[in-house]
Amino acid sequence: LHCRNDPDQLLIGNTPCPETNFTHNSRWMRCTSYTRDEERSQLAIWSIIAAPLLMSVDIEKMPAASKADLLNPEVLAVNSDRLGRQGQRVLSDGGRQVWLRQLQNGDAALALHNSGDMAQRVGTTISALGLSAAGRWVPRNVFDRTSLAPVPASGELHFTVPPHGVVMLRLTPEDYEE
Repeated sequence: LHCRNDPDQLLIGNTPCPETNFTHNSRWMRCTSYTRDEERSQLAIWSIIAAPLLMSVDIEKMPAASKADLLNPEVLAVNSDRLGRQGQRVLSDGGRQVWLRQLQNGDAALALHNSGDMAQRVGTTISALGLSAAGRWVPRNVFDRTSLAPVPASGELHFTVPPHGVVMLRLTPEDYEE
């Protein structure tokens, strides 16, 4: 028996979301609209914890930016990684959260999340994550699809993250070859 995380449906793409279109009891049914940063945060954390990406949205009315994030192949690769390990939150301090997931081939996925109401620096070091201290790691921003400069295990990964936002990285050992 394998248990999987199932935190509920993604609310990505529900913007704008007029409160007059409800068919359910309006006393408990509420319209939920997220900012783009909040949408990316939800998608990143769902992918780190290996949750099903079930959507609660009218796809025909979904904003193009939301659709692009949901179809981002690098985010989907983290979510559906074949190793199948569920990630977890490894740090929570003053609205700063670090989420980590081990991936196949020695890679790891990292979500640096800011649950606060103001931008703040969020980060960690490779060694603090318990990853190999040998060599360097290449971080790749999966939402922006850009690779960053290699970081030694003792080096820092810190980013200024917007309120309710996230930076999602895929970390690959520099010496890895298929």
